[in-house]
Order: sequence, then C-alpha cells, then structure tokens
Amino acid sequence: MRRIEVNVEIGYPPEAVFIALRDRIEELAHFMPHVEYMKVLEREDAPPLTRVYNRWQGTKDNVPAVARPFISRDVVGWFDRAEWSSETLACTWRIEPVKFKKLFDCHGTTTLAHSEGGSLFTLVVNLELDLQKVPGLPKFLARRVQGPVESFVAKSLTPNLASLANAVQAYFDESGLP
Repeated sequence: MRRIEVNVEIGYPPEAVFIALRDRIEELAHFMPHVEYMKVLEREDAPPLTRVYNRWQGTKDNVPAVARPFISRDVVGWFDRAEWSSETLACTWRIEPVKFKKLFDCHGTTTLAHSEGGSLFTLVVNLELDLQKVPGLPKFLARRVQGPVESFVAKSLTPNLASLANAVQAYFDESGLP
C-alpha cells in the first residue's frame, strides 16, 4: 500500500476552507484542471457530521497520449464517499472507481489546521492497486510490475491531489469570499 501525503498552504481561515470543501465542492471542481465535472448525488446532515456521496468525472489530459485511445471516460471517473466533521475540521473518504471496481483501494483523510498564512490543508491518501485483476494481464506480469505501477500512479496523483487545495484558493480569490 502506498501512502501519499500532500500539504498545501491556503491563504484563508480553516473554518472557511472547510465549509467551501464540504458545501461548495461542485463550484470548486471548476477550478480543478483535470476534472470535467463533479456532482453531489447524496447528502446527509447530522451535525456535527455531514456525509456525502459524489460523482467525479476526470479528463484524459494527464493520461499519456499513446494510451488515450484505449482509455474510456469511465476509467477516469470515480465516486467518493466522504464524512465531514465540523468539530475536527476533518474528512474521511473513500474513492470507488466507475469502472474496474476491484482494481484499487483508495481511502484517506483531509484535515485543515491553522497556519501563519491561513490554513494548512493536509491530504493523506492510502492507495493499493491490484493489477492481478486487470483483464488480460498475466498474473506473473501483474506481480512483477505492481511496485513500479504504484509508484507511477502515486507520482501522477500528487499534483492532482494538490489541485483541490489550489481550487479553494482560486475560488476564494475570484469570488472575494470568505
């Protein structure tokens, strides 16, 4: 299992950033370069917790050009289930791919803390790929390439994960909020 941690400073108070992430995520998605759209499918408010179920559609922009013709839109789409706590300014979440549901397990936490510049946004991701479940890939080869592929995916994910924090910054800068 790969652990990825992203820390980004956001120039706004953590309480405002938390509310934007929890309540304005559809608007924030417009500021994320590799997201085509995002839709909140379900929401349950039971203070201090809010549970959401979202559908994300990514773009194929960061897929290597040679692979794009072989990658369907569903492969770059996902659902996320998240539980936000207004007491801790934190979220636990799990991502479920639209296609190849058993190919990976991805879950983690998003936390916000006070910092000198406003907020420290910390995203911790736990990612485990199971390449033996890729149709047509021989199991011996899947085992052999597991580590390098996980490393490549983790390296590719890191800037995309940071784009969520950057989207909050851009959203506040553009809107004049909070």
